[in-house]
Amino acid sequence: MKKWCLGFIVLFAFISFFNSGCKKEDLISKDPSARLFFSDDTVIFDTVFTQMGSTTKTLKIYNTLNRKLIVSSIRLAGGNSSAYRLNIDGLKANSASDVEIGPGDSLYIFVAVTINPNNSNSPLIVADSLLFSTNGNSQKVDLVAWGQDANYIRPTNSIGALKYSILANANENVSLNSSKPYVVYGYAVVDSAGSLTIPEGTKLYFSKNSGLWVYRGGKLKVEGSFANPVLFSGTRLEADYRDQNGQWDRIWINEGGSCSINYAIVQNGFIGIQAETIIGRWAPDETGLRLSNTIIRNMSGAGILSRYFNIRAYNNLIYNCGGYCAALTFGGNYTFVNNTFANYWSFPVRKTQALYVNNYNEIQDFPLDSCYFGNTIIDGNLEEEIKLDPTPNAGFAFNYKFENCLTKINSSFYNSNLDKFVDCINNSSASQSGSQNGIYKDVALNDYSLKDNSPAIANGKISILGIFNNTIDLKNNAFLNPPSIGAFEKQ
Repeated sequence: MKKWCLGFIVLFAFISFFNSGCKKEDLISKDPSARLFFSDDTVIFDTVFTQMGSTTKTLKIYNTLNRKLIVSSIRLAGGNSSAYRLNIDGLKANSASDVEIGPGDSLYIFVAVTINPNNSNSPLIVADSLLFSTNGNSQKVDLVAWGQDANYIRPTNSIGALKYSILANANENVSLNSSKPYVVYGYAVVDSAGSLTIPEGTKLYFSKNSGLWVYRGGKLKVEGSFANPVLFSGTRLEADYRDQNGQWDRIWINEGGSCSINYAIVQNGFIGIQAETIIGRWAPDETGLRLSNTIIRNMSGAGILSRYFNIRAYNNLIYNCGGYCAALTFGGNYTFVNNTFANYWSFPVRKTQALYVNNYNEIQDFPLDSCYFGNTIIDGNLEEEIKLDPTPNAGFAFNYKFENCLTKINSSFYNSNLDKFVDCINNSSASQSGSQNGIYKDVALNDYSLKDNSPAIANGKISILGIFNNTIDLKNNAFLNPPSIGAFEKQ
């Protein structure tokens, strides 16, 4: 009896094992017509700079069958010489064998690319393919990247954690070449008594924590044009990063040199332009910044941060800043004509106004010799977009004036200081979007040109344009008489 029972148990175990093996085998599809399905038939990378790694793209592979599939081979057509790199289901390798995908399940492949320089000024295309073999059935997914050769500026010196390289030495005049973009690591420095000219069409891309530093006594001339502005941006050119703020640091200008920026786009950094005096006062004709026809946008901090400086600015658009569009601090001298400050920051809640002006810091007070705004819009989605913050010490000047401006400030303060707000339109009660208020064409699309019946139309003053002998707006259209308020004339 015991022997019979033992034999039965062995027989039952054998049958169970056999059946189990048959079922496991049956669950794997060997159908030569079985096909994988892909999230994309082509993985496309936007422009990638040579010598720099790209962002990582994701490809998802689906098994839509009710049985397992064994992918016998996944590999790059270009093999180990390919510009592309793979991570296959968590494994960093450019090929894999016998990869199992469960019924109704999927597999991730992560793809990155590095493009080698080819000494060409034109973009190049780097292509490869991902090859799949399943049950003798071959499939492929194309990989395509656009590459751009560039001039690379890498740090050679450091001051503590700040790394930099000298782009223009003392008493040296350097002009960049617009034929290739520049990729900057660390700070590119214009030294004392040095001069840097950036011609129209030049593109400068800055890595994280990088920027352009014009040291005291240095000069910067940005000579963009309407058709070919100069670009200052981050190094990530993929679509996902197109409007991403905080990618690089700032343009940093110290005192003692005459700097000018005309027709530039400064975008996606921390601070657009920081202009500050670090060794005392100056004569107005010896130093300062002239800023014109420039767009500053998508800054995680301020568009303009000034500390006791001399800035003369016209026809500029500053928008989407996590802090201020302009913070004019520690006093100074300022003239702003036909600018548009529009802060409709849509990321974390913004608590700072579009415009902030003060004349002190925690250590000492400074004179605000002059702060003039003419034909300028200061607007945004807060209840108030202007904060004037003078020192309690009456011995220091705090001279400001808004003339023919569209402002957004406390109405009682405005009405009590009409000598400081001359012929202005105050919009303090409206906190909704400018397009809903009837000012701009489309805030959601960052179109800050004027819509029909905008209160900014024809409410400027022609004599204010004469301060800079300015006759055309940021879109190269002629200002009318009377002109519109802001950087754009209504067409």
